[in-house]
Amino acid sequence: MSSSTLPGLLAVLCTIWGIVGPLSQLVQLRRMLRFRSAHDVSVGSLCAFLIGYLLWLAYGVVLKSTPLIVADAVGAGVSLATVLAACAMRAQARALAKSPPRRRRTDPPPAVHLAPRRRRDDWQVRQVPVPAPVPAPERERERAHFDS
Repeated sequence: MSSSTLPGLLAVLCTIWGIVGPLSQLVQLRRMLRFRSAHDVSVGSLCAFLIGYLLWLAYGVVLKSTPLIVADAVGAGVSLATVLAACAMRAQARALAKSPPRRRRTDPPPAVHLAPRRRRDDWQVRQVPVPAPVPAPERERERAHFDS
């Protein structure tokens, strides 16, 4: 191999790896979307990757190096999508943890009590406070998952 083709070959291989490498983060993004959870993902490390890609992208723009620009633009795009998805899923999990659990079809309806108003023949319906039902074991596990 001549000395002039080696740098060209390395440039092509590095560009291909620069594009394929960041696409490995799509596996993490797919897993987050599949399980609808970013509980086990480090958003800090994803942000560090994003900052690194943005710095290398800026460096490639300054040098006007197409391989650097292409590879780091792909990396920055994939990292940004992963960070945004992780932050959105964590915000959704926090909102669900704060809200009361949804009423299921199997839950009993709220208690209704017929109480007289002023006369015996004039009845009205009013809501009576009912103690909260004891959560089922599934709800306990869901709440424990969101609280941790």
